Amino acid sequence: MQPTKSQSLKSLFTMPKALRLPGFAAALVVSSVALAATFTIQDVNLKVLELIKPFNNPVTKMEFAFTSLNVDATRALDFGFTGFVSKLGSQNEAKLEVKKAQYSYGTGAKPTASVDLNVEFDIVKALGQDVINKVAGELDDALVEMSADFVKDYGSAITVTAKTEELKLDAAGNVEVVKLRLSAVMDFAKLPATKTLDAVEFQTLDVVVRADTKGLTLQGEVVLNPLYRGFQSDQNGMKEYVEKLLVDDEQTYAELKSYLGFFDAAADWIVELKP
Repeated sequence: MQPTKSQSLKSLFTMPKALRLPGFAAALVVSSVALAATFTIQDVNLKVLELIKPFNNPVTKMEFAFTSLNVDATRALDFGFTGFVSKLGSQNEAKLEVKKAQYSYGTGAKPTASVDLNVEFDIVKALGQDVINKVAGELDDALVEMSADFVKDYGSAITVTAKTEELKLDAAGNVEVVKLRLSAVMDFAKLPATKTLDAVEFQTLDVVVRADTKGLTLQGEVVLNPLYRGFQSDQNGMKEYVEKLLVDDEQTYAELKSYLGFFDAAADWIVELKP
């Protein structure tokens, strides 16, 4: 069964939980056994250019590139990238942009990942004002549900703050702007007996989602748990992805193309929506 437009729009606001933002960040930044390859950021961006070529066509433009990339013999120490996909559809135009994605391992005590995303499209044209008003009226309940999901996973070890920070209506009572914030702080000393420290992905999480009639923005920062099992030596991370990409590893190409395909498919979905 396909989700309704109301459910789909609500999912955009609640996507920090749906996308498992901490786990996704950890999957990208963790690293495993050292490989012998040396490379430059220019080498990597040439490979990325090859990856995105199949997605470019008369109605789609895609660009992605690393802005920084620093690795040692063991792991990615820091990296950043930007990118976008723009799409022209039968109902709308859209641009999904990663304005900034950044990671820093630092001393290893607080590996930190941050992201700044922008989705430009005519929301009223895509969904209709009635759907927008309906979803805005249900967001408080969605935030309560999201908070309950975190507590269900971590019990008293997690403190969650989820709230509507801004709600702006026009003279007719139609929603023009909505801004939500989700913050979470983990206390490892209070973890339930069923949850081991190496199963906890993050220390703190802060995500802000804002929507107006021209699209959505998301800014987020997560401080990862360095003892999370994803950081262990048998796990692949950004360093391994890069090294395998440079030697044309087929599985790595397929995985990275699937990430790019997600953005492409999301843009396709947006530009074909109609009330």
